[in-house]
Amino acid sequence: MFFHPAAASSGVYRLIKLVSALVLVYVGFGLVGAVASLAITPFAVLAFMGFYFRKYRKDLSKKAEKVKSYISLRKPFLLILATNMLLMVFLYLDLFFVKYYLGSEEAGFYNVANITAKVLMFAVGGITMVFLPKSSKLDIKSDGVHIKDLLLKSIMLMLPIFAAFLLFPELIISTFYTAKYVSALMPFRILTIGMFAYALFTILLNIFWSQNKETPPFLVSLTVLPADIVLLFYLVPAYGMTGAAIATTLSSVALLAFNGFFMRKMFKP
Repeated sequence: MFFHPAAASSGVYRLIKLVSALVLVYVGFGLVGAVASLAITPFAVLAFMGFYFRKYRKDLSKKAEKVKSYISLRKPFLLILATNMLLMVFLYLDLFFVKYYLGSEEAGFYNVANITAKVLMFAVGGITMVFLPKSSKLDIKSDGVHIKDLLLKSIMLMLPIFAAFLLFPELIISTFYTAKYVSALMPFRILTIGMFAYALFTILLNIFWSQNKETPPFLVSLTVLPADIVLLFYLVPAYGMTGAAIATTLSSVALLAFNGFFMRKMFKP
């Protein structure tokens, strides 16, 4: 029977935690001993896993040498890192502009709309965890149909959340917060569209990375970020929270549209 390390680690983790807690309580440490066992257990499990994987070290080293022979980590790594940094700045720019131009009180209301709408963005993270390993095994030229199928299924998984947020914004806000945040409904509804576009862009981003095409999303992110700053600079003072939501949504749609354009070119034989 095959011995799976994940299953082994889970069972050993529970066993060590129970044994260490019982021993520490028995010898007189009481509640402190029970709490200390929570800290002791991870280190014990790490030691077990290190011992278990030691005998596979040679095989892993051989596989690593094969990977090095056809994958360069320098340029791809730097481009992916730079893209992630640009996108991180992009996702929080609107909060900075709202705080700067409108003050802390409106920033608090906008923050509610922003964080709630980003549920769409966080939800797509689970999808890409499945999507990326599958698409990385396919070639976009010869397996384009299968990649398009994965893309379509990913979009379908996002649609129920998007529809609920767009159609019942008051219910969503009141469920997570209180009725006093009703003034955040319009920014929330606009940001829902923006975060849906951003979530779809994230799926496309993972296709690019799975096909070793790191440059297009980097260039698009580098172009859209200054445009987003300009939009926020003009729209936030003029339209307040709604302006910030419009700027972020327009920029998110631009990210999706430009990457979709490059993606279409990739699909062509």
